[in-house]
Amino acid sequence: MRKISVLIGTAILSASMSIVAFAGEWKHEPTGWWYQNDDKSYPVSCWKEIDGKQYYFDEKGWLLMNTTTPDGKQVDINGALIQPAETKSQAQSTEPTVSSTWTAEQEAEVQRKIEEQIANQPKSENGVVAIDPTQDFNSGASQWDWD
Repeated sequence: MRKISVLIGTAILSASMSIVAFAGEWKHEPTGWWYQNDDKSYPVSCWKEIDGKQYYFDEKGWLLMNTTTPDGKQVDINGALIQPAETKSQAQSTEPTVSSTWTAEQEAEVQRKIEEQIANQPKSENGVVAIDPTQDFNSGASQWDWD
């Protein structure tokens, strides 16, 4: 009975979270993270505010994480701007964390999207996918190398 309740709750939560309109979307590739705007464009060589946090994207659109940006500011392990009041130990925590402000529902939505992307990846006959590491994800070209 408990399993059925959890399943029904998860289905309701998933359905309600899929009714997000006009929102950009985080994307993950082997090279790193990037953000796709509503109009399918992506930020390049700039700061962008997403969900109340500032993120910096390099000249190819990749999110900078745990480093110094070209304008000399620091970003944490999640890529968010480290505010001056934040201590170095807070910003460089080794604990894996998405964000301290995320709700359980938001984490569940991210997990659902990850599982959906994995399920939708093309597979070879033996179920293995090999991606060409020289592939340029910005060009939209697809260069799949099946084992």
